[in-house]
Amino acid sequence: MADFEKMANNPLTHVAFEALDHFKIVEKRMPKPWDLNDAEKFLVHAKAISSRFDMNPSEWKPDGLELKLLHLFSF
Repeated sequence: MADFEKMANNPLTHVAFEALDHFKIVEKRMPKPWDLNDAEKFLVHAKAISSRFDMNPSEWKPDGLELKLLHLFSF
């Protein structure tokens, strides 16, 4: 069974994995589980990377899908 809802989020998922790789390189570790400071650092990396994928992080709503997905990904 395919989940066609997630097809629109492929670029965002790619950004999340790239941000995780970048976080590991810069911090020399993985984000700590359920750590808000690490989640914020992860979001900084994700926002910087997202511009290469024609995304505009300034348009992301505080309660929007993008930030929710990236926060959960970092946890």
